[in-house]
Amino acid sequence: MRPIAEIVASVRSRINSLNEAGELRGRGVDPAWPEAWAASIPPLLESLDDADVHVRRMTTWALGAARPQAETVVDRLRARWPAEPDLTVRLGLVLAAGKLSPYGATWLQGLREHREPQVQLAATMALGRLAEDIDLVCGAVREGDLAAWRHNPWYGGTPESLVWGIDHELGGHCRARIRFATRMPAHRDPQVRIGGVKAAGVVLSTWLSALPELLPPLVEHLDDPDATVRAFALHLLVASGEAGPHLDRLAAMLADETRLSRRGEARIADIALWGLAWAGDRRARPGLLDQLSTGGVRFPRSANLFGTSPYMTALPGLHELLGRLEGWADVLVPAVRDLLRRADNVELRRVLAQTLEAWGASAAPAVPELRSLLDGDARLWAAAALGAIGPDAESALPALRRPPRTATGHLSGVERVTTAWALWRVTGDAEPALAMIGAALEQGRSNKALRLLADFGPLAARHEEPLRRSLTDIGDWERVEAAHALWRVTGDPTDAVPVLLQTIQALPEGKVTPVMAAAIGYLGEIGAPAAGAAPLLEAALAGDLRLNYFGGWRAFAEDGERRRHLRRALDRIQDATAR
Repeated sequence: MRPIAEIVASVRSRINSLNEAGELRGRGVDPAWPEAWAASIPPLLESLDDADVHVRRMTTWALGAARPQAETVVDRLRARWPAEPDLTVRLGLVLAAGKLSPYGATWLQGLREHREPQVQLAATMALGRLAEDIDLVCGAVREGDLAAWRHNPWYGGTPESLVWGIDHELGGHCRARIRFATRMPAHRDPQVRIGGVKAAGVVLSTWLSALPELLPPLVEHLDDPDATVRAFALHLLVASGEAGPHLDRLAAMLADETRLSRRGEARIADIALWGLAWAGDRRARPGLLDQLSTGGVRFPRSANLFGTSPYMTALPGLHELLGRLEGWADVLVPAVRDLLRRADNVELRRVLAQTLEAWGASAAPAVPELRSLLDGDARLWAAAALGAIGPDAESALPALRRPPRTATGHLSGVERVTTAWALWRVTGDAEPALAMIGAALEQGRSNKALRLLADFGPLAARHEEPLRRSLTDIGDWERVEAAHALWRVTGDPTDAVPVLLQTIQALPEGKVTPVMAAAIGYLGEIGAPAAGAAPLLEAALAGDLRLNYFGGWRAFAEDGERRRHLRRALDRIQDATAR
């Protein structure tokens, strides 16, 4: 007799093979596969009566994929039901029948009235009625015994994964997902609370209307005994921009040194520090200065970009955190300068230069440190920062003008155009910079060159022709940047606006790509001549979906920024119309 572990592994292997074959839809699948799978069904059906409960649990999961034999399998699942003593297996029988619908639908409907709440829940799942029966679902999870789900292969084997799975299957049912998410954080089981607060993250970062109902439970759980619940509640409060009334709570959480994950150094305290800093609360200053002065920076060296689900508690990058704090530059610049002198890797040098770029003229005291970067691996970002500082960076001109003292002594294309732009910003002499950027345009596509050229406005009139050619480029970014630059250079929106309008046609659907966001911002600059965009802009503003592309804290930040751009564009259009 084979060991149980070997049997379970065999069942799991068959499921994986079947799922892979289904995803391939016949492409690249051995022609003998359907016959081989059909031959495995009788042994699997016999396994429903196996003496070992682990085999029976895995078998229900496997049989849920037996769609070609659905009728036979459902009959056998129903026949096993009265004799099955294990609740976990019974839930599996129900869920497997649901996968093989419409066979067994009448049986499943009857199970919605079963005396066991978890059977009711499984039947509701199997029938795809989670949204319609959301009160039943909430009651079964919040008040029932979830022990039977802990060893169930269908939903990850934990209460957290069960909650996550239910939320995922609710899909686009906004109201049902809000109701479900509001009721889970109060559960006695921390695993359920974790699942609930994670579900709340996805819901909050998807729909604007979720905030009023989900915000109070988040605030209540800032002192939850479970660290994961605390971290998600605090992160969502800060990311959503609603931390203002709760800054004293955030200040108290600066003492919470619980790690956000086993793999990183970031702490719950760092979420509180971020929230206080972006709220302009001076209680953030000591923590920021401590991390900068000691070099123990716990914020990422680069931007973390990921999708909208699951919600992640990743922190903003260091330059993203500090970039908004120009008002504190007089306090922070000395610490940034000191850390920049000690920086021993390009990632840290880059992120500090990007911070100084964001501060512009306020970063002028750091010119000596930026100048020293021009002969190294951070030249690109140092040049951009010096350009942002402007005339106060005059002492860096000799280093900007000469070839870099590197092994090659050469600059990349993007380094050349950025250096040219920086020289113009510092000296006010546009001609050398325009010649270099124009050459880059003639040599091929360059988003950076197009973006920088827009800054020159009418001074770049001699480059009108290559800008017009770029309007028909194959790349979305090239077309959008060329349209903006053409308008800035000529003052004529005639050819620019149609390109920008075409880019945002999908805006009412709620998913805004980065290039669409840029086009929205440019339409806001153009104003009245972009009147044709008004219906699209109004539709996007009226929708409940957040206007984001990335997930985590960016979902809120992107939505807020894009709505500001939309309102700005509409205000300028409407003002011009009124006149």
